[in-house]
Amino acid sequence: TPDPIKTFDFSILRKTPHPRLLMTDAHLEQWKEKCSVNGSSYGKIHDYIIGRANTCLISYMAPLQYAVTGGRLLSVSRDALSRVWFCAYAWRMTGEKKYLDYVEKTMTEVCEFPDWHTDHFLDTGEMALGVAIGYDWCHSGLSSRTKAKAISRLRDFAITQAPGKSFQNSKGNWNQVCYGGLVAASIAIYDKEVTCASDMIEEAIASNKRAVEAMYAPDGNYPEGYSYWSYGTSYQVILLSLLNEVFGNDGGIVDNV
Repeated sequence: TPDPIKTFDFSILRKTPHPRLLMTDAHLEQWKEKCSVNGSSYGKIHDYIIGRANTCLISYMAPLQYAVTGGRLLSVSRDALSRVWFCAYAWRMTGEKKYLDYVEKTMTEVCEFPDWHTDHFLDTGEMALGVAIGYDWCHSGLSSRTKAKAISRLRDFAITQAPGKSFQNSKGNWNQVCYGGLVAASIAIYDKEVTCASDMIEEAIASNKRAVEAMYAPDGNYPEGYSYWSYGTSYQVILLSLLNEVFGNDGGIVDNV
């Protein structure tokens, strides 16, 4: 579909292969070179991530379960995100199938949940980011069944659940976290869900731009304090990086900040 607001050329997404979120294969090769330098900080980061991936495999084989605690599914979403992201990275770096299998296992578990708890949409945003990363980074290795399930859940449990939710008008971390996950989902499955994905990306640009200007202008201070600054800004960086990687710009989100 054409872009009604003319922010992006969405045809770029039709031509962009997986993986397209944050770290392309070209970036991965550059990263491998950096990690191979003896004593480099990059190598230390790599070793840490592989260690975390191995911890997921060895210590947390218990399946993820749908458990709302204190009105939130957030701890489950964060667990899923870390399992998928660390193990997807490990598979891309090493090619060892055990990491791919663990990603697929985790994605299957959360895609069989009844929902991603949209009543507390932070839960949804973080879960969507995890499943989007798994779908995109491990796209060539996942079964067609897992990919189909991920597409339907990213659409039905996340993207199409967003309209009318309070985070859309938030000028705080909710806006950043929820749109970070939703844009990741939209970019990941764009070629399968063109209309709802492009609409979500445009909505995210407009809403997040207003939030960013309210939160960071003029001097970078953050109205929710430094703890939420860390949380919100982490997802803000993810959101900006997602857009810049695919489209070459962020749609003007930080033009006035």
